[in-house]
Parts: sequence; C-alpha cells; structure tokens
Amino acid sequence: MKRFKLLFAIIIIPINVFCQGQNVSISNPVIERPSSAQVTALKRFGEIPVDYSTGVPKIEIPIFTVKSKMLEIPISLSYHASGIKVNDVASEVGLGWVLNCGGVVARSVLGKPDEERMGNRFQQSSDIEAAYLEAKGFRDPTCACYSGIHQLDSDFKGFAYKDYMADRYSYSLPNGTSGVFRYDFLDNQLIMMPFRPWRIDKDIKATPTEKWIESVKIIDETGTAYVFGAYQNYNQDEHGEWYLTKMIAPNKADSIVFKYKYNIDQTMSQSVHSKSAIFGKRHYDGTAQEKNVAYATTRSVSYNYQSPLLDSIITPNSIVTFQYVAGREDFSQLYRLSSISLYRLNETAPVKSVSFYQSYFGTLAAKNQRLKLNAVVIDDAFSSTPEYYDFFYENKNLPPYHSTEYSRFNEDYWGYNNGSNSTSLIPRNFIPDYYNKGDDIDGTRTPNPNESKACLLKEIGYPTGGKTKFEFKRHFIEDVFSDTNDQVLRDSYIGGYRISKIVNYNERSIRVGTKTYEYNKPCFTKIYPDNFYYVQKYREVLDAVYGVMDTYYRDIVSSNSFLPLTGTGNNPVTYRVVTEYNGSATNNTGKTVYYYKAPISANSYIDNPEHPTDAEDARFIHPYHYDRGNYIPQQDSVVEFLNIGGVYKPVRKKEFNYTKLFSNEFLTGIHLTRKIEYVRFLDFKTLENFGVSYVALDTKAYEEAIVVTSSSTYEYNKNNPADYIKTTTEYKYENFSDIQPREQSFLSSQGGEVKTQYKYPSDLSSPVYNTMVEELNMLSYPIEQTTSVDGDVTQSKLTTFEEENGMYLPNKSYRLESSSPLSYFTAYTGTIMDPNYGTVPETSVLEYDSFGNPLTIEEKDGSKTSYFWGYNNQYPVAKIESMDYSGLVLNQTLVNNLVQLENFSTMSSELVRASLKTLNQSIRNILPADVLITTYTYDPLLGMTSQTDYNGVSFYYKHDNFGRLIQIKNNTGDIVKYFVYNYKLGSPNINTPLSFSINGNSSVDLGEMINFSSSVSGGSNDYIYYWELRKGSAVVKSSDDSDFNYLPTSSGSYTLYFSVTDNLTEEESVQEELIIVRGIPCEFVEIDPPNGHSTYVRTGRIYTPLADVVQISYKMTGRNSENVQLDVGNQHFANLLAGTTYTLNVQSSRQGYIDCKIQLPDGGTNHVEIVITGLQNNTTVLGYNVKLSIPDDL
Repeated sequence: MKRFKLLFAIIIIPINVFCQGQNVSISNPVIERPSSAQVTALKRFGEIPVDYSTGVPKIEIPIFTVKSKMLEIPISLSYHASGIKVNDVASEVGLGWVLNCGGVVARSVLGKPDEERMGNRFQQSSDIEAAYLEAKGFRDPTCACYSGIHQLDSDFKGFAYKDYMADRYSYSLPNGTSGVFRYDFLDNQLIMMPFRPWRIDKDIKATPTEKWIESVKIIDETGTAYVFGAYQNYNQDEHGEWYLTKMIAPNKADSIVFKYKYNIDQTMSQSVHSKSAIFGKRHYDGTAQEKNVAYATTRSVSYNYQSPLLDSIITPNSIVTFQYVAGREDFSQLYRLSSISLYRLNETAPVKSVSFYQSYFGTLAAKNQRLKLNAVVIDDAFSSTPEYYDFFYENKNLPPYHSTEYSRFNEDYWGYNNGSNSTSLIPRNFIPDYYNKGDDIDGTRTPNPNESKACLLKEIGYPTGGKTKFEFKRHFIEDVFSDTNDQVLRDSYIGGYRISKIVNYNERSIRVGTKTYEYNKPCFTKIYPDNFYYVQKYREVLDAVYGVMDTYYRDIVSSNSFLPLTGTGNNPVTYRVVTEYNGSATNNTGKTVYYYKAPISANSYIDNPEHPTDAEDARFIHPYHYDRGNYIPQQDSVVEFLNIGGVYKPVRKKEFNYTKLFSNEFLTGIHLTRKIEYVRFLDFKTLENFGVSYVALDTKAYEEAIVVTSSSTYEYNKNNPADYIKTTTEYKYENFSDIQPREQSFLSSQGGEVKTQYKYPSDLSSPVYNTMVEELNMLSYPIEQTTSVDGDVTQSKLTTFEEENGMYLPNKSYRLESSSPLSYFTAYTGTIMDPNYGTVPETSVLEYDSFGNPLTIEEKDGSKTSYFWGYNNQYPVAKIESMDYSGLVLNQTLVNNLVQLENFSTMSSELVRASLKTLNQSIRNILPADVLITTYTYDPLLGMTSQTDYNGVSFYYKHDNFGRLIQIKNNTGDIVKYFVYNYKLGSPNINTPLSFSINGNSSVDLGEMINFSSSVSGGSNDYIYYWELRKGSAVVKSSDDSDFNYLPTSSGSYTLYFSVTDNLTEEESVQEELIIVRGIPCEFVEIDPPNGHSTYVRTGRIYTPLADVVQISYKMTGRNSENVQLDVGNQHFANLLAGTTYTLNVQSSRQGYIDCKIQLPDGGTNHVEIVITGLQNNTTVLGYNVKLSIPDDL
C-alpha cells in the first residue's frame, strides 16, 4: 500500500541536500559536497522560486545594466527571504544576499565525477538481476562453492567506490533563467529539466592519471553562447563550479568578457557530517537483548575549496571592476565585496560607483559572526545626490557554526535555528521506546519560530526617503508528522518563512500601501519515521558444521533524512491558493486570488507503477530517484475583486491551460541497498536467501516540456458578474524541438477570430536555415508571420536570412501586397514564397560590415540609405539617404567629421550642444544638396543622447542612473516629453521593472485623427491605463484603453498625458506629449505668452503642411529701434526699420513648422507690431499671417 502522501505548503530549503549513499553495509545518507556561499545563494533562487505559491517576495536592488550591441548583463542585489539557516555562509555581499552579475554551473557529484567513471560491471538494475540468475546456476567445482555469487556480493560491497549514478548540474544565466541538467547513464544523452531547446557541451581534459571538466558551454535558443570556464577547485582536485567567463552573441562579433582573480588565497574549509546510532541486537519476537547503542557511525568530511573572485566585466564600450577586502570575521579566509565601479572604456574616472557597507551579526566573543549588509550607496557622475539603500534585520543572532570548539547543535529538521543546544542531531523522537536514549543522541529537531527568525530582513530604506517593512511568518501546517509516538506533535511549523505583510511608507513615514497575504491548500511531504529510522536484518552463521544460523535485527536512527523533507524539488511547501489583500484581511479595498496547479513531487513514486511496493521505505529511495528538476509554478488562474460595501465583486479573471508536449524518461543510475546484511562473506545459507537480500532500483530523470496552450481573460461588469466579455488566446505547437508556438489564435465572446501563424528556421528547408538550426542553434527567429481574420489572410511579413562573413543575418523583408483578404496563401518553405509578396522586397540589405551591422539598405522604390557606425561599431552615428556606403567612405572629410560625433557622449551644457550644432552643420555642408543625413550621439552606457535630422533640428535625450529615458528636449531647449518612474519594491513575482513607450502622430492637420498606441512591459503584466487630452486647462477627452484616438474639432496646441499603473505593485509611470493640430492650410500658434519682464519676448510658430521652403514677408510698424530683435526660422535680424517690407525664404522644419520670436527691451513708449505673412509665388496665403505685437505700455 502506498502511504507516502504528497500534500501542500511553502518553504525555502538549503542547497546542501544530502544524497542517498552507495554504502550498502548501512543505509546512511551520504554527504553532498557543499557549494560556495555565492553559489548556494544563487541555487536557492532556483530551488525555491520567488513566487506567490512559495510565499517568497522579490526583494531586489537594481544597480545598473552593462550592455553591448546585442547583449546585456543586469547587475543587481537580490535577497532570498525564506529564512537563514544555521549553516548558511554569507556571500561576498552579506548573509541572505546575492550579487547578480553573471552566471554559474554547479555540480552535485553523486558517487564519483562522471568523467572518472570506468570499469562499472552494471549499467542498470536488470544487469544485476541477470548476473544473479547466471551466478546461481553455476557451482564452481574448484572451490565447491558458488563463486559467481561470492563475486556478486563483493561487487555490492564495492558499490561505494565506483560511480553508479550520473551527476546533477544546476545552472543560472545572467537573465535569471535557471534549471537543472544531467546526462543519461547509458548513452550520455543530455537531459534538461525543464526541457529547453539548448545545447550544452563539456570540454573534458585528460592526463594519463586523471580527467576533469575544463569548461561548459551553453547555447540558448537565440544562438547566444555562455562559456563557463573559471572553476572552483576542491582539495580533491574535482571541479564543482564553473563561472561565466564569456557571452557571445549569435553573430559571433559581439561579446562580453568576465575576468576573475585566481591567485588570491580565497579558500574555504567546511565540515558536514551525518551520524547514525545503531542499537543492540533484538530478535523477531521484538525483545531487545541489548538496550543501549551498540555503536555509532559518524560520516564527516571536510572540504577545502578555492573559488575565483570576479575581477571585471568588459564590453566593447565599458568596463566594470570589483573591489574586495580580505579578512572577514566570520571566515577569515573569505573576502567581502567593498565596491563596484563602472567606467567608459579607456577612461580613468568612473561613471558610477557602488559602495557596500557591512558589519557582522553576532560578536567576536560569542564566535557567532555572520557578514551583514547594512547599506548600499550608489554614486553617479552626473548626479550630486548619492542613492542610499539601508537594510534592517531581526535582532536575534544565530549560534556559532558547529566545530570542534562548539560541539552543540541547534538545527530543526530543515536546518533552521531552534535554540535546542543539543548534543546530537539524531532526533530522539524516532528512537524506539524500548531502547535507552543516552545524552550523546539527545537530538531535539523541533522547529522554534522565535529562534529561526534570526538575522531575517525586516526593513529597507530607499533613496527617496521612503521605506518598506516586511512581516514574515513561518509556515505552519496541520498533520505534518505521521508517527505512532504520541509525544510527536502532528501539527508543526515546517520549512522556512513566507511573507505575511508588506507595508510601504513615503518619505514622511506615512503609510501609503499595505499588502497582506493569506495561504491555503499547502502541498508538502509528511515526515514519517522511516525518513530517519529503519530496521536492518542480519544473518550470521553460529555453527557452520551444523548449519546453525542466528537471525537478528538492529534499529538504526540517522541524523539526516534519507529523503529531502520537501514536497516539490527542494521546495518543502507550495500553496495552491494565495490571497493578496489591498490592505488587511479585514479592512481592504479589494483582493487578488492566485490559484496554482498541484505540483508533482520531484521524487514521487506514489503513482509510478515501476516502483516496487515492497521498496517504499525511504532508505530504498534515492533523493533524486525520479528527478524532475526544480519546482516551476504553474498558475491556474488569477481573479481580481473589488470590495464594495463588504462584498467582493469580481473585476477581472485570467485563466491558463497547460499541455505537456512530451515527457522523455532517462536512466540516471542504480540505487542499491541491502534488506539482509550477512555478517561474514559466506553467511547466506541458500542462494534464495541471497536473492532477496538486496534491492537494486534504476533511478530516472524526466525531460518534459510543459507550455501554456491557451489563456482566457474575463472582464466583468462589477454590478453584474454574470455580464462579462471573454477573450481567449490559443497557442498551437507543432515542432517540439524548439518549443516555439506555430499558431496563435485570438477569439472574443463578441465574435471573430484572428489567427497568426509563424514559421521558424527549423520549419524551413535550405542550406542557410539548416545551418542556423543544426550548427548555430538559432531557433527563435520568426521568419514569416501571417495573420488571418475569420480564415482569410489579411497581412503577412517575411524576413529572409543569408550568410555574410560567417554570420547569419536578415537580408530581405517582404510584406503582403493585396487589396483584399486572401482565401488561399502559400507559406514560405525556405526557397519558395507566396506570389502576393511581389518580386521586389520592401527592404534589402546590400552590405554588412564585419560586425554584422548593415551598411547600405535599399528600399522598394530603389532609394538607398547608408549607415556609419561608431562607438566600437556598436551604434549608428549617421543615417545617410541617397548615398551608397562606398561613396560615403571615399569622402574622407565626411568620415573624419562623423568620427568626431563620438566625442559628444553627454549633453552636459549649452556649450557642448553648441559645439555639436557646429559639427552637425559642418557635416551637412560637406554633403551634396540632394543627400539627406540624420546624425546621432550616444552615451554607450545609457543610450542615445541626441538626434539631429537633415534640417539640422536636434532633439536631446536625458536618462536617469538606470539608463531609463526621463526627458526629451527639442532644438530650442523646450521639453517635449518627460517620463516619471515610481518604484515600489517588495511585491512577489515582479521580475522586471515597469517600462513603456507611446507612439503616435504628434502633429496633424485639422480633420486628421490623433492616434496613439502604448507598449508596456515588465512588472506583473497587469496594467491600468489612463489617457487625458487637454487644450489649455480644459480636458478634451479621457480614456482608460491601452490605445488613444481623437478627431480634433479645432486647431491649436494640445497636451496628451498618459499614465500606466501596475495593478499589482501600484507602480506608476507617466509621459506627456505635445500635439499640434494645424489649421488649413496652416496656422500660427502662440507657444509662449508675453512675459512682461524687463526684456519683452514674444514667440510663436507657423505650422505648415509641408516641410518645405516657405517665402516670408515681414514688416514692422510703430517706431524704429536698433534694440528690436527678430528671429524667423534660423535667420536673425536686428536694426529693423519701421514701414519697410522684407521678403525672404525660410526652410520649414521636417516636423512642419517655423519658429518666430521678437525681443524688445523695456522702456519704449511706442506701439511695435511685426506682421509676418506667408507667401506663395508672391501671393499672400491665407493662414500664414503672424502678428507679434509689443503693447504701448512697455
């Protein structure tokens, strides 16, 4: 009967999971080699994911992002809030924290390293059974014995000295992706958990006496390669960790390099152990002949390992350096990170510096120190105000690490502090009552929530002056223990901590938001006696002549569980229902309820028909017996409610349906245990006795692809929940090798179906696409995208690739040319495309450089645009229309001027902008009149800083410290757009910051529609939109849709405000857009009112329908004054004569306007008026007249 039940709950368990050993004399859990502190912290994020279902909130401090042209490395600090374990060692940053700035591959060696496997007699459990059947059929006449059985017994006893199980690898990439991979024990085939269409290669080196893994390369579905080459070295010369040394873009020309310090004395000595108490003999009748512990076995191993320290990250335009301080108080041989500096390449002054301020939990006298992160300070070269982050923790400290000086134990079943001060970790609860329990096995493992909260984070202070307070509670589950001993509590605290409440305060310490969490339907694994205790049967020959046998038993209790006390992977508890209240549970404005699918235990054998029912005790099962990797949450649905008068009314619901595309089973090794131990080599009396004395089971791993195949959204009428609009998106997968959806269908309850079909390189047949798939793993590039409405094709776009200088790059793009929907359409095959695309592509790349940058692009009409690249070939500094690249580079004067654009990385002053304006004018003077050029400057660390069009009109871009665009100014210094980012930290499941952009027509003619669309990403993917169009102070239209449109009824200047709010975190971002509605054919719009100060200034604009040369006539009436200044477009006039009419030609900007300005000092008494009239063929054109008047009283 299978009584091993899987229930539910959340927790955070350490990385150091003990694995079942291969010692068949006594079934003791063996010691798994500990990882370094940094890797242990990183692995915890993979094993216990940040998610509502685990109760672990995302706590992250963004520092900055390092970028190259195609790659990026986000650098940040993350805190795993599941609790601190007694044996946790602080990373270089501080206890509980991890610095995200690269990646790692870490290995758990199961048996011996895979590369050292040799001379194994058995490959799978059936080989052992076959060997037994063969051996028992042959009696060796030379010894009058069954020599084959004797050899088999000898092989069993030598199992611990051979590698009978595949190792287990964990990986973490710079983008946060993590997982597990292994290799099939029979054919060394790669096993990825979960499945990803990646390639992983190990570079194995060898000498006549040893083998080792020099490096590991992972290539993801984009073709991006991650090389892990800096390895951790143990004292046994076995490599257990490989650190990211290089990222290589798919084009092979772009890369980011990571350099490490190897020659430092950063070594770590750590001892881990397992102890078992073996009690005296007792016979079948249950009477104990010996009531005391007969003997105890202690399996303790000390590992010395040396880990490299990250020294620098190098991109084509920047370098990040890391500085450390030696001599920590908790581990004198470890280092702590003191600062990080970001430099532009070849510059000596840092652009940004990050300082880490640390102290220690505990005291030197108590010998219980752990490195503590107190604050992080971020200094920016362009800001005079540093950003301060402060951290506050629970005051309770942890006990000292166990050592020869401190021999006490204070760990509960999950490794958290319980303050028990025990002499042993062997839990006395599981020792049978008829034995004497001595002090040396007096282990108390009961959880104690007051002690286990030691060193846990409770508050963060932010640079804005605000703060977030966290309230954590330990998981409490009913019916955790299953035991006949009444002294064992059934209900218990379990695992680590879950978030209970998050409270945000502003800079005045006023509470501005509260989130409270409630957890239901926990999934977890009960604790059974056989997790720690089992009965071993022995047979011993007392008299070989007369065949007298003694059969007896020994009770064995271990300090470590034979199986991890987890429900899913290494996660002890997962919740299927989590409620988040906007306020408290009793006083709130609404709630969001998250529903999850029941997880499958990574080691479950409950429903596995292959697992024998007589081998269900924990000691017969390996911790990775049926390995499915780490727990990955599967959200069933999310329902949002408003609290209206104490009644929760649904507002929105999202549902998700999952499909397991495939599940491949692999053999990972053999797990061998003995039901009967023979005291001496020949103590089995019959061959049948030997045949039932062992249990040999295959261990397995499952490579599975589980994807969302449909999602539905319900928008409810809050006054009538039965009234809703349902939209469903369905995803269809055909090619399981790359796990890309081939079809996406959008259906609405209001009718209509929109379907989009995709073609990827693996769907196509040609040498180019075959190479992209088979050699480069470039799988995720959509080649063709076709949209149909109710079955008829309405649009399609095709991008073809070609090989250029060893790179595979897009070379041609096509769009469907059809005036009406098509009932028949031929999908692209790699060589043949639908004839409705036409024969001439929309764009063709005629030439690339050696970095994969396009140099010349030809449009469908035959026009050509060339690009000049700068900043180490990372960014285009010039776009030149109507000129081939070959002609561009022949003009050395032009090239020399374009190169100088790199000197304007920052727009720090008017002087810099003036110099850039001069350079831009020089560049344009070099070119023929029919060649148009747009130039760009960049701060390689932040992004574009200026753009100047072919009219010489510039826009300037300002970014904040995190590289986010915050302001756009025009040529005259006016702010035309600004962006506001308001962040709130502490909410679960928010993996990326909220970011957005809006696009639309910022200038239209009267009678033309104003259309704007928004693109939002990051955050929780649940957004609230708001648009507001104003003319002056009057609101013309508001909308809460994701897009905005309005048909203006009058001309003039409008302001469009857009805000997007994350419905989960309440994070809000705002953008403002100036919109001009021109008259017909054009109109003057005053953009600044009279200022009435000592110098009178009046400005205006003529908005023209075309960006063209406009004839202007102007005439001043009133009085002559040499102090009257007039600017029309880019022309300046002084010493104006009253009554004189002037005519000139003015170039209208590309945006379709001409700026006009008049200045007059105070003190005049005569009326001054300048009339500017637009002319066409010397005839006044209606609507161009502009009057700039100075009143008489000035």
